[in-house]
Amino acid sequence: MPSDSPSPDRPLAWLRLALTRGLGPKGAALLRRALDAESMPLEDFFALHPAERTSFWRARGGERIAHALDIPPIRSVEPLRRRLDSSGVRWLGADDPAFPQRLTNDPCDPPPPVLFWRGDLALLDALPTVGFSGRTDPTAPARRATRDLAARLARDGWLAVSGLARGVDRAAHEGALDAGGATAAFLPQGILAVDLPGEMAGALDAGRLLLLSPWIPTAPWTASLAVRRNALIAQCADGLIAGEMAPDSDGTRHTVREAQRRRRPAWTFALRAPGRSTQSPAVLFPAGVRPLRLDESGAIPSSDYQSLLRALRKSRRSALRPAAPAQPELFP
Repeated sequence: MPSDSPSPDRPLAWLRLALTRGLGPKGAALLRRALDAESMPLEDFFALHPAERTSFWRARGGERIAHALDIPPIRSVEPLRRRLDSSGVRWLGADDPAFPQRLTNDPCDPPPPVLFWRGDLALLDALPTVGFSGRTDPTAPARRATRDLAARLARDGWLAVSGLARGVDRAAHEGALDAGGATAAFLPQGILAVDLPGEMAGALDAGRLLLLSPWIPTAPWTASLAVRRNALIAQCADGLIAGEMAPDSDGTRHTVREAQRRRRPAWTFALRAPGRSTQSPAVLFPAGVRPLRLDESGAIPSSDYQSLLRALRKSRRSALRPAAPAQPELFP
């Protein structure tokens, strides 16, 4: 898809793309490549008769994709567009140059076809980032350590990226905001379905909280979206803090694996909480996750914090020189 200034019809085309069933990130990446080759804008492709769209795909060996797509008509999309506009939600497609480079340059996965957001989207590429993930009912030491570390990093100019869930996620967001910094939240539901905590509304208005969602705007929370959300956190983080894990913390383990796929460093607090089942030492350390020691006050010692910063900065420098994303074949 051409990357020049979008036409007035492009936002509507992006919205139709987001609502097209049967088209995920890989299929959307293939569509972008095909349209780029033809210098055809997305809105012109959608304006084709269905038979013409099928012919377009057939010429490229993708007739099965054409038959699987369910592209919504304009009249069914307009009410949602008005609702998004009235809610202060903006969106763009991965073909737009303003789309976050952390997503378009990812070496492992294609970017979401469309991204919806509220807040200052530029934060995601402008600042170095650290991701936070962990259990929704952390111990008091884990919650306090997460909040303190997020605040400390925010004062040093880092953007805390997490998922707005209860527990570790929320502690990271609050710590960054309390320190006067900024934070970004990838949502496990549509951006119109999120129940934003009241104390965070002011940060959103001030441009210090960025809400992001690649899902259908009205989609409710699901476990599947939560897992896919965790991958986006790892994708956009220069390093990951796995605050605390329980025996059933599959989401955190998945986030760690996604960070490691991208060769991003990960840490967890070396917690020993009486009466709680935590797998941080037993599972994460052998998997290559580094321990973060806490002193008697529950804070990370200065020497360990400086070591953390050095590793994060090194990862940040590597992220600024990404490998070329793999180009998916239409039918491998």
